[in-house]
Amino acid sequence: MHSRARAGTLAAALMMVSLMACAGVAAAQDTPTRPRILVWSFHEENDVLAGTDRHYTQGFKFSLLREQEGSPGWMENLAPLLWNRFGDEDLPFGFNGGWSIGQNMYNPAEIERVEPDPDDRPWAGWLYLGRTLQVSSDCEAGIGGAEPADGEVVACRQQQHTFELDLGVVGPLSGAKGAQTELHKLIDSDPPLGWDNQLGNEPGLLLLYTGKWRYPNRSRTLDAIPHVRVGLGNVLTFAGAGGTVRLGRNLSGFGGDLIPAVQRGTRPRWEAYLFAGAEARLVGVNIFLDGNHFRDSPSIDKEIFVYDLSGGGAVRYRSFRVAVTLVQRSPEFKPPSGRDLDPQKFGSFVLSWERGLP
Repeated sequence: MHSRARAGTLAAALMMVSLMACAGVAAAQDTPTRPRILVWSFHEENDVLAGTDRHYTQGFKFSLLREQEGSPGWMENLAPLLWNRFGDEDLPFGFNGGWSIGQNMYNPAEIERVEPDPDDRPWAGWLYLGRTLQVSSDCEAGIGGAEPADGEVVACRQQQHTFELDLGVVGPLSGAKGAQTELHKLIDSDPPLGWDNQLGNEPGLLLLYTGKWRYPNRSRTLDAIPHVRVGLGNVLTFAGAGGTVRLGRNLSGFGGDLIPAVQRGTRPRWEAYLFAGAEARLVGVNIFLDGNHFRDSPSIDKEIFVYDLSGGGAVRYRSFRVAVTLVQRSPEFKPPSGRDLDPQKFGSFVLSWERGLP
């Protein structure tokens, strides 16, 4: 992407952050009570779970979602506008706000190589703080119908729209070098020696949108969840679409995510399922491959089209949920030598506690 286009994207994003920050400060003065935390979630992704140590090698995200009651005034005003724009106006809806913190690490395949490898991706880290607003349809989960006040039963078109704004830093200030070095010492693995070649410090901004639509059967044993995702910012800019199919017992919600959904309506005490999914993405900006925007840094030509294939399982009992996923990702860059790259594989697990829900 040309520097003028990059600067325009960053300027627009920074303007959005400023507006949201001002709204948040003003709303804080009008909010007398603090909403309860409904969901705590820890998400870990690591390629060691797939027996490798290269490329997207590690990422964690700790997130929480709060109840709607007592939310800041700007959320109460913004949620209906977003639902009317992205959701189904004929369905009742609810919203939840949340926070998250995360860190991602990227390294080439030869981690004991000290000098840069022009045939592989750069070393890079990303540390960020996120603010989330999630709006979703308010109807009984998995039954296939909702009953309005007049008694007429209508189709329950379950949907969820999640908006997340991440602010952080790419480069040494992300702490990725120290985190990976200490982790490799702890597990007695080969030391990563090339972090002195990582991308330079650069403020990062990423605005993410994820829309999901759930189509369950009446017995809660099978559902299909198509989705779209869009990211805008100087860290990543992309557009993607895909879906997930789940098979199990007592299915609820929208499946395991970095930001888990607050379940609206009744649900069984437990659930368990297997799932398979896929997503295809068109990538315009990927700072972890393109390199720094405003200074010289290592870089490599990225692939514009990338896809993920995933599969796994999840179990929930009352408020506790565990989900495990294995992901296979197509090559994200093109080595100058022209050699073919194998797809990357990494695993992930999610632990969540859904407080105050049945």
